[in-house]
Amino acid sequence: MEFWQLMHPDSRDVVKRRGMARQAGQKMPTSYKVRIIRKDGESRWLNFSGDLIDYEGVPAVLGIAHDITESVAAELTLRERLAFEGVVAGISTRFINLPSQDIDAGIHEALEALGRFTDVDRSYVFLYSDDGTSMSNTHEWCAPGIQPAMPDLQDLPGGTFPWFDKKIRNLEAVHVPCVSEVPPEASAERTEWTRESIQSLVTIPMVYSGNLIGFVGFDSVRKRKTWSADIIALLRIVGEVFANALQRKQSEHQLRLLTSAVEQSADGVAVVDLAGHVLFINDAFANMHGYDSAELIGRHLSVFHTASQKPAVDAANMQMAETGEFEGEVWHVRRDGAVFLTSMRNVIVRDEAGEPVAMLGTARDITERKRAEEALRESESRNRTYFASSPYGMYVVNASGRYIEVNEAIAENLVELDGVLNTPKTVVFEKTPSRNDPCSCGSGKKYKKCCG
Repeated sequence: MEFWQLMHPDSRDVVKRRGMARQAGQKMPTSYKVRIIRKDGESRWLNFSGDLIDYEGVPAVLGIAHDITESVAAELTLRERLAFEGVVAGISTRFINLPSQDIDAGIHEALEALGRFTDVDRSYVFLYSDDGTSMSNTHEWCAPGIQPAMPDLQDLPGGTFPWFDKKIRNLEAVHVPCVSEVPPEASAERTEWTRESIQSLVTIPMVYSGNLIGFVGFDSVRKRKTWSADIIALLRIVGEVFANALQRKQSEHQLRLLTSAVEQSADGVAVVDLAGHVLFINDAFANMHGYDSAELIGRHLSVFHTASQKPAVDAANMQMAETGEFEGEVWHVRRDGAVFLTSMRNVIVRDEAGEPVAMLGTARDITERKRAEEALRESESRNRTYFASSPYGMYVVNASGRYIEVNEAIAENLVELDGVLNTPKTVVFEKTPSRNDPCSCGSGKKYKKCCG
């Protein structure tokens, strides 16, 4: 057997070429790494040192080999980790300034990059429902030839896979090098993973502010695979990146909804800093005062009040400082100098530590409402005057048909007024006409000259 036939195919040509060149007198490196194949088929790494010697008058090579398999494996592991750290760092950097509308696409790209680097067949993200009772496969990448699983993994009840669910809710990474060797209590999981042709998998919890929101996973279908602790630790970073990005996407969506609702509100809404400078103002608030919202950003609240209105405004602000809120009627001034009355509710906005950071105010122009209320009061006053002074008997009954009020024209002809009030309206009474009134008999004559 020739010496180089012991070499692994990856090293065979190099060893043969260098050995022949050395025997021919050419200068070759004296030490290099080679792989060999043992009799049992296992490959090992050797550090081979060779030098040209004369062996019984024949040129030969004296070689010394040291088994360096463990150190080479450690070196490869370190190299793989460093390369994977670069992949993870690239993903983290990309997500820092990724617009929220691009986050889903960014996750798909990251899953592909991770899947290809780790040589898996499927990478994916599951998210839990808001109440945590179900989960859905929301993102997925599959290697060529691998059947997607996402369509069949929607709205799964939380207790579908109890063994897995317990681990992931304890924020543990679930590492399964061999699906067929999971414990008996994971029978539901084994059935599902076998259905998906999974041989090995690892899943990493996605956590935001201490709360589990989902998990990111990697499946190996074509072969068994083991993930090192270092790689799993880096995948946890990926889970954190995804969790933060998805939460930011949700928060920005909610903020857009809130902003849209506030901007479309018929009530004026404004946010000012603690010094009274406008940070946000909707169109209703600005238009109410004769401005466009854009031209009021940074302006002081004093633009909305006259000097004579300032004492009432100061009193409202003092109440805000003492109690954190104010509700009441406040006079404002428009850009053209016209004053108007508003109904206001103001509150202090606090940060997570409870410290005041801004003031939120809502305002509604109640000028027309006040005018309507005053018109109603005047109308009621006129009606009451007419009721009281009418020469004709008038009365008011309640819903049950009882008299609750009668006017003087009726009262002057009743001996017992108190007996009439609050009695059923079936009580019948008549007022005796005055002498100059038309007679009630219908003759057309005055009462004094007819029936009087």
